[in-house]
Amino acid sequence: MRSIVAAANHTDTARAALSDAETQHTKAWNSALTAGWTEKELRATGAPRPSQTPARTTRPRKTAAPVEAHATEPNGDDS
Repeated sequence: MRSIVAAANHTDTARAALSDAETQHTKAWNSALTAGWTEKELRATGAPRPSQTPARTTRPRKTAAPVEAHATEPNGDDS
């Protein structure tokens, strides 16, 4: 049980670090643009453009094969 809690805590810490890094990247990118750099020049340095909120790609839901209804045959017994 402790390992799942530790893993969840580690995930939370990593998400927070990623968020901080993305914020710093965006601020640095915008500062460079304000200082006169162009996006083309910044990309030429190898620095990627800060990502916008990535659109989540969704996959179509897998549906089960249609279930064929079994025809019930009259048993011929009318009692």
